[in-house]
Amino acid sequence: MSIARIKQHDTKGIFIDVLTVDDVPVNLTGVLGVQFLMKKPGHAINGAASVTNVSGGGVSYQPVEADVRYDGHYQQEWEVKFSDGRRLTFPNNAYNTVIIEPDLGGDPPS
Repeated sequence: MSIARIKQHDTKGIFIDVLTVDDVPVNLTGVLGVQFLMKKPGHAINGAASVTNVSGGGVSYQPVEADVRYDGHYQQEWEVKFSDGRRLTFPNNAYNTVIIEPDLGGDPPS
């Protein structure tokens, strides 16, 4: 389990993780896809993630504006679809936590 913090409306940051089973990175060779799932009451995100390290279990997700529109505490997980069609969710014994802090308002200078 991990905790990530980001500010509301910030889309420059990237969510990264290493997917493991019993503390051993999962080999992601040939996976059909990885989803970034994040949820709090009344708001859910389901976006296509990227594999960043095939043999080392590395994944990442670049948020878009809709993902970081609402502040709050979210549960987060990664869902991997393997080449044989089976799925595995990480972490599989709990959830990661994402905290989206409210911004102070206003647009940055152009």
